[in-house]
Amino acid sequence: MEWMRLDAGYARHPKVLAVGPRLAMAHLRAMGWCAEQETGGHIPTAALRAIPLTPRDADALVEARLLDLNGDGYQVHDWTDYQPDQESMIVRRGRTRERVRAHRQRQKEGGE
Repeated sequence: MEWMRLDAGYARHPKVLAVGPRLAMAHLRAMGWCAEQETGGHIPTAALRAIPLTPRDADALVEARLLDLNGDGYQVHDWTDYQPDQESMIVRRGRTRERVRAHRQRQKEGGE
């Protein structure tokens, strides 16, 4: 399971208030999809159906500056300001694997 960071004030952000609850939820789904797929905030146009996000809704999120247009789709605005980069995720996973391995080894040796 992958996670994403979300500012506690997200629901009160002026851009989010301006688009309303339906498009705010579409934006959250888009960000969740990016985190799950580890795309660095990029949403290829072909992936809109998987989110699900209509092209009209994506365009409305671009107009609100919650998404940006890029070469072959969209980019979550300011994604890298809030989400870990690929290298950080790899390091975190390595540390988690080592912690789990050490824990299992301790259990195997009879101590917790």
